[in-house]
Amino acid sequence: MPNEPQQRDAPAIPAETVQSHLEAVLKSPVFAGSERLRRFLRFLVEQTLKGEGDQLKEYTVGTEVFGRGPDYDPRIDSTVRVHAGKLRDKLREYYLTDGRDASLRIELVKGGYVPAFRLLTAPAPEKAAPARDRRSWKKWSVAGALALVAAAIALGAIFKWRGPRPVQTRSLVVLPFLNLSGDATEEYFSDGLTEEITNALARLEGLHVVARTSAFYFKGKSSDVRQIGQTLKVGTVLEGSVRRSGSKLRVVAQLVNAADGYHLWSDTYEREMKDVFAIQDEIAQSIARALKVRLSPGQRRTPHPQAYEAYLKGRYFWNKRTEEGMQKASEYFQQAIHIDPNYAAAYAGLADSYQNVNVAAAPLDRLVKAKAAATKALELDDTLAEAHTSLARLKLHVDWDWPGAEREFKRALELNPNYATAHQWYSIYFSSLERHEEARFEAQRARQLDPLSLAANQSVGFASYAAGRYDQALEEFRKALELDPSFLLTQRFLGYTYVRKRMYPEAIAEFQRARELGDNYMCIFGLGLAEAASGNRSKALQRISELHELSQRTYVSPLPIAVIYAALGEKDQAFEWLEKAYQERSAFMVLIKVHGFFDNLRSDPRYKDFLRHVGLPP
Repeated sequence: MPNEPQQRDAPAIPAETVQSHLEAVLKSPVFAGSERLRRFLRFLVEQTLKGEGDQLKEYTVGTEVFGRGPDYDPRIDSTVRVHAGKLRDKLREYYLTDGRDASLRIELVKGGYVPAFRLLTAPAPEKAAPARDRRSWKKWSVAGALALVAAAIALGAIFKWRGPRPVQTRSLVVLPFLNLSGDATEEYFSDGLTEEITNALARLEGLHVVARTSAFYFKGKSSDVRQIGQTLKVGTVLEGSVRRSGSKLRVVAQLVNAADGYHLWSDTYEREMKDVFAIQDEIAQSIARALKVRLSPGQRRTPHPQAYEAYLKGRYFWNKRTEEGMQKASEYFQQAIHIDPNYAAAYAGLADSYQNVNVAAAPLDRLVKAKAAATKALELDDTLAEAHTSLARLKLHVDWDWPGAEREFKRALELNPNYATAHQWYSIYFSSLERHEEARFEAQRARQLDPLSLAANQSVGFASYAAGRYDQALEEFRKALELDPSFLLTQRFLGYTYVRKRMYPEAIAEFQRARELGDNYMCIFGLGLAEAASGNRSKALQRISELHELSQRTYVSPLPIAVIYAALGEKDQAFEWLEKAYQERSAFMVLIKVHGFFDNLRSDPRYKDFLRHVGLPP
């Protein structure tokens, strides 16, 4: 007689119930055409029901399911592991779509091949109300609609939660919505929808929302929601799927308790795609009705549909954080503005793309364009936290307008306290003014909101570095590099820290590693700095020549050359290049006190003049 599958802290689930559910899963459209995965899942479930789960090892699966011979070596042949990942993805897709109302779940936990069977004891998900005439909804804006989506979901997480939890219930991550359109080029739409919902949720006071970078870390990964909840320290997980086919749009969304995986709420929206904004409004209203939340319509204007499509594509490429991605993003944002000249979010996106990945490495003309775009965005919509943050960064690095920058940072965080990027850049503002405790607070808040972000983790180390806590900075930079050893910004700052500690061989090794990864301009500078500080004059002068040569092909700020001359003790040359940097309004100028690179110039009256020109205290 088959064993009854057991579930910890729950009654046994009859084998017949599991078998019946398995047949429903295998007959679903999700598994249609996936004969290997169907055979794989059936074998795992039926072996477990027979009480032979302890025999489900990788070798057994490879020979029994995938036809491998007796000489099969799982260490060399990854077939089973690859298909296990695909099977987890298929199961997730099934429970987001055809199986969303099923009371039983089959789960394949990563690292093993014995499936778990789980009954859902939480209240059954509510259904969407019947669709109504949507012509009356056209006055709503997509941004307002997404805010309604966010508010309803957030309130659902708060009021439908029951019992003690290891983390605060008012915390949530929005996982990347699955693109089920069968067309990889539609990825921008599902990613864009995810980001819009995340941004709308983040504006709700009192709700801790994990930032996009950390959420998208899990894109394409077969991670269990409980594992995600533990990693990000959130109480709830919102996941979903998007399918576009011709004029049809189908969106599935579900809210899951991260502590136990139980569903708190789910709904499906199938609409015509004649008007994407009316669809967004209908989704918002359906969620509000399902959660019995009374919401007010948003006040923002509705952009042109084609402009919105271009905007989503722009954000998609901007999030790649590469030079090529920034260029494409800029083109799409300009396309959106051409279609709809009053589209504030598109101007904000254009401002971000003009600033590149590193504002300090951008030439002045691009930064001037960025400031114009950010200013225009705020003229059209003063409630865009992203635009306020961009303008704050530009007021800091280009205008050296310290009070103006602080006002913009404060306004951005007032509008969106969960905007990790604003906290990160605000930290740099405080570090530049030697307000180190405030800098550290903001950097840690950025990391808390975006715990898997490379930049947010680097910013914590930078706050320690700027405060002169070099041992602590080394520890934090090394920890940050564990997320991605090839992240150049952190690698460079690890090198700078070694220079400050006079560990010159280690510094040179870090800059060499970074240069091998392609970070030419700043790594030439880092090498020149370390070589000058260690007394290798000829090598340092060679690096200056390399920077001169490179400046014929691309922008090179004069300030790094000034730093190398200062390290060589050539004060007049250092001040000559500082003056050039000042005349160019180099974005690096606000950091001249942070690094300590000009410590040997501090007694010179010319140095104090430069500090005064930039607005820094002597």
